[in-house]
Amino acid sequence: MTSNSSLLSVWQALDTWAKGLKPWQRRILAYATRDRSLNEGQIAEIYQLFLDDAKVQEAEKRDEIAIAVTGRPANEAAKSMRLERITNLSGFNALPEGSCLTFGPALTVIYGRNGAGKSGFARLFANACFSRHRPSILANIYDDTAPSSPTGTIHVSIDGAGQEFPFTTDSEHPELRRISYFDDVVARHHVSQSTPFEFKPSGFDVFPEMARVCRQIGTLLDADIKSKTHDTIFSDSFIGVETVASKAIASIGGSTDLAEIRALAIYSQTEISRLAEVDIQLTALKSRSPKEVLAQLGQAHSDVAQLAGKLATLGQAFTADKGALRTSAGRDAKEAADAASVLGSEQFKRPFFSAVGTPEWQTFTKAAHALGRKEGPEYPAGGDRCLLCERPFDDASKNHVAALLSFVEGDAQKKAERAVATLQNEVRLLQELDFSIFAPESRVREHVHRIDPSVEIAIANAVASMQSLREKSIEALTARNSLDEVVDVAPVNKMLADLIARIAADTQRLEKEDSAAAIASLELERRTLRHREVLRVCPERSYWIA
Repeated sequence: MTSNSSLLSVWQALDTWAKGLKPWQRRILAYATRDRSLNEGQIAEIYQLFLDDAKVQEAEKRDEIAIAVTGRPANEAAKSMRLERITNLSGFNALPEGSCLTFGPALTVIYGRNGAGKSGFARLFANACFSRHRPSILANIYDDTAPSSPTGTIHVSIDGAGQEFPFTTDSEHPELRRISYFDDVVARHHVSQSTPFEFKPSGFDVFPEMARVCRQIGTLLDADIKSKTHDTIFSDSFIGVETVASKAIASIGGSTDLAEIRALAIYSQTEISRLAEVDIQLTALKSRSPKEVLAQLGQAHSDVAQLAGKLATLGQAFTADKGALRTSAGRDAKEAADAASVLGSEQFKRPFFSAVGTPEWQTFTKAAHALGRKEGPEYPAGGDRCLLCERPFDDASKNHVAALLSFVEGDAQKKAERAVATLQNEVRLLQELDFSIFAPESRVREHVHRIDPSVEIAIANAVASMQSLREKSIEALTARNSLDEVVDVAPVNKMLADLIARIAADTQRLEKEDSAAAIASLELERRTLRHREVLRVCPERSYWIA
């Protein structure tokens, strides 16, 4: 094991050079520095990084590629380093727990019989330091209680100061990368291949490997290009009667508006569902039995029209005006309650009571008022007793209770009660709203899903938004807070109106006496949808539409 300062400038130069490389190039350099040659799996990984960087494919989330690809500290050449000892070994083959190894100031020779544990220490160095081979570290297979993960502590001195580095199979310490490990496995790796004799300083062997990997990436790219290259003859795709899509393709030239072509290329779930519906109607017309389809369309028209009315009514509960009304109700209730509380505090505040004017005191006064009026309309009168202590009233006590009961019947309290009643009525109206108008199992939802799934999604989202706002509104009213949120159902109502018009048009077409004209109209719509499907941009095909 060595820490030769004459080699350090090579690694520093590699790290400096890596700063100007692309991520995929840095990954090649990192692998070549560590392993000398890259395997097929590593090259495949780098090829994906290359495609990400070239924006050939959508980039995936990948680990950051470190700038310091060699893993060595930037200032290593300026500091002397010496390996001192290894301690606290655990989980290394059959080495006893807590084994340690101390190095002398010059040459250290480790010897012993077979099985003594020399290789256990060697595997630690191969994994912790710089090595072109990293063997697996196994625990003692004859000891069921042996730790499954190896650990230990490596002690070094840097510029005379001692430092400790904990070892695990996942840890990497740049300082330890200064120590180079070389054994017979690494030697076989270098000399087993038949190559011309040449000499390269340590670290310079990464460049031929980088060149080889770059050539391999070029080969993979050529194969990818070849597999994705094909001729597209649009005249063979747009068969049948002429449609808007086929006419647009036939007239392509230097002045063609590509935005219009891209609009025709949109082929979503709405178009897929419409094509299925057109096929159903064509089958019914051609078999001269459209009654079942007409009945289904009639039911759909009725259900969707009712849904539109219910949705519009429901939406009126969440307009800006309604929000302002609820905010006003909450504000009025709070102000009236505060006014009553202040009035009560001023009139009945006593130095020996601290809760006068609080909501609890308000509740107490109302309960006392109700119980007192139960005793009699003139309570407290002469001879009456206190509801709490049951002792006869003196004049001062009777006057105080009479004033308290009159306070409950006063204008401030009545105004507060009216404001609370208005607020509670608004809460009740919100709680009574029916949000089951578009339940998943409902017939109207089945109709909308079959005819246009995009409308189904829009309606479901609008209903969910209103239901959520209902809960927020009740919470705001209860807390006497303002809430500015609204739900605008106008766009969804427009979609429903268009859907109703489409159903009506289909019904009218099926009811025509001239079935041939109806069939021709449906066939043209069907062919138009098919041509738009050809135009659509999909992962399997690479059309000219950018």
